[in-house]
Amino acid sequence: MDEKRLSKRLARVRDLAVEHTESPRRLVDIGSDHAYLPIYMVLNQDVEAAIAGEVVQGPYDSSLRAVTANQLSDQIDVRLGDGLEVLKDFDDFNVMTICGMGGGVIASILEKGRDRLSGEETLVLQPNVEERSVRQWLATHSYEIIAEDLLDDAGKRYEIIVAQKAAREFPLSPKEVLAGPHLLKERSGLFLEKWQHEKEHLERVVQAIQTSGDSPQNQERLQMMKEQLALVTDILKEDGHEVE
Repeated sequence: MDEKRLSKRLARVRDLAVEHTESPRRLVDIGSDHAYLPIYMVLNQDVEAAIAGEVVQGPYDSSLRAVTANQLSDQIDVRLGDGLEVLKDFDDFNVMTICGMGGGVIASILEKGRDRLSGEETLVLQPNVEERSVRQWLATHSYEIIAEDLLDDAGKRYEIIVAQKAAREFPLSPKEVLAGPHLLKERSGLFLEKWQHEKEHLERVVQAIQTSGDSPQNQERLQMMKEQLALVTDILKEDGHEVE
């Protein structure tokens, strides 16, 4: 993967950003990883300008070199800072991507930088794990999840969540927080495969806890895992059709 050829994961992030954001698009990419996505989107005229944010000096330097090598310094501003702290009051953007981090980290970035969000931007978020943390943050702050995707890239499953600020609350059920409201409705083969695998994993965890003693800590964890297992079982029941 490089700025000329995106991974399947980032290519889908790009597609969803373009599909759900009106032109002209101005991108903010937080945790930009060599600025692959901003460079690709500028080169392909998907966006007219971009900000690439990095929190660590090494990746910042790599992104700066890549932008300079592609002669895009006038269209892509590479900035060093923690999360949304890279944004300035005069920045004008309408799509933000945060990809390749844990869901808890993404939710923390959004929470810490909440005052930097105008509510007019489309959020395209790709957590590697803990997707529920992202969905819970969005629901808590009145963002509507307008699209989701689940894909396999090089043997790993990734979820992508697209959201926009809404004028009213969009509460999610526990199943929707865990598995995604759109993914639950679509129920792809990959979706069912993912949650069947998770069900089997949780069954092994429950069995292991049950044989490891009855300390208060174990009992508390056992109860939590049983609740999680019940939720996953409910997602999978009736031949892959959600029960109302």
